[in-house]
Amino acid sequence: MCYRKQWPRCRTRVKNLVRLGCPLDAAISVGMSRKGPWHLSRTYATQLARSKEWLVKQGQVFH
Repeated sequence: MCYRKQWPRCRTRVKNLVRLGCPLDAAISVGMSRKGPWHLSRTYATQLARSKEWLVKQGQVFH
């Protein structure tokens, strides 16, 4: 959720989601959405782009 808050512009959200491996059409639908980060954190595009492996590389700890 807080990663999306770092991308305030729609263009930046779409570009970063595509860079993380999300399909373009799904990235556009999430990136252009006016819903908040909490609501969009459970979407297909966000879950696909931010996998568990990516979060571990970012330093997140899972039990």
